[in-house]
Amino acid sequence: MHEVPGDDVRGQAVRICSTAFPDDPMFVQAIPQVARRMALLPLIFDLVARDCVKDGWIDLAERDGHAVGTALWSDGGGTTTSLRGLLSPEAGRIAALSGLRGSLRLLSLQRELDELHKQVITEPHRYLAMLAVQPTHQGRGVAAELLERGLKRADEDGLPVYLETNLPRNVEIYRRKGFVVVRRVEHHGFATWAMLRPVG
Repeated sequence: MHEVPGDDVRGQAVRICSTAFPDDPMFVQAIPQVARRMALLPLIFDLVARDCVKDGWIDLAERDGHAVGTALWSDGGGTTTSLRGLLSPEAGRIAALSGLRGSLRLLSLQRELDELHKQVITEPHRYLAMLAVQPTHQGRGVAAELLERGLKRADEDGLPVYLETNLPRNVEIYRRKGFVVVRRVEHHGFATWAMLRPVG
């Protein structure tokens, strides 16, 4: 397990997220061109990882000495891919890759997620910004290991946990870990489930 890491571990987390989420509905809708989307994802996930290093922590799961899964946690108070991130110097590169329409779509979706987060929970909490596993290691308990470690830490701190997922198959997985759906929001072409897990 690695927490609040340097650039190397942040880079590993970004790599894992980029390989795990190429077909996430949010990114597919905003950036339908596959090559453009694949070039864009590392930039977006690096913004998430930077925020988590600053306001939370990054956890890695390893198999045979190699990082194969990651959980990106924030101390709450708003989604980590925040508007300040999208307005950062890196945003120029994101805009160049995504195009005007893609950039506006990403910004609009991020505003919706930020607002959803603020509506669902205002008290102190942990935010699971990303839970990702390399495709070659999915279904082997890596995600469960990472999730259980983060939930244990949240329970020890006496804090609930919030997350969003755009994948219907994940909803039942998180329910088995004590999360409940508190809001379902329809976007153009996909839905987001906001889920909350009370302390303990």
